[in-house]
Amino acid sequence: MAAKYANIYRGLDNSLVIERLCAKRELLMEKEIIFNVDESPEGGYEARALGFSIFTQADTFDELKKMVQDAVLCHFDEKDRPRVIRLHMVKEELLAV
Repeated sequence: MAAKYANIYRGLDNSLVIERLCAKRELLMEKEIIFNVDESPEGGYEARALGFSIFTQADTFDELKKMVQDAVLCHFDEKDRPRVIRLHMVKEELLAV
């Protein structure tokens, strides 16, 4: 990533370069919301936003994606709304040896 910005930050102090890259990363993170997705014990899926009081569930993963989008639209005003939704799902499986 640093090579990508080498021309932009050429000649600047290293600490200033790091500060600017961190600020850019924070700006991108403000436009993103992350949902932790789990398979529901009753069947289907559940999604819970990290850092916000948003929870939704659905029978299929495709339905869940639509429900998450709708929940984000309802929760935030347009000016505060994240532009990207990230769904984080970890599936654990046990295998016999």
